[in-house]
Amino acid sequence: MASIMGWGLHPLTLIAPHLQSGALLEVVPDTPLAVPLYWQETRAASAVMEGLSRAVLKAAQNSLITQTTGIRIG
Repeated sequence: MASIMGWGLHPLTLIAPHLQSGALLEVVPDTPLAVPLYWQETRAASAVMEGLSRAVLKAAQNSLITQTTGIRIG
């Protein structure tokens, strides 16, 4: 069987089963890569976009780890 190598940044919640099964391996185990994330909104405000923005920010607060403390935000 051929091996394939690649890299990417993925939310742990999406890849945890693949890490556990060994299908994915960390390049440098237990070494998080902290990068700032930004959420941009269109200037044309709408109720749909405002609702989406609230949902994205809430999900981020509940699942992302802070850069300074290494602790989950939510």
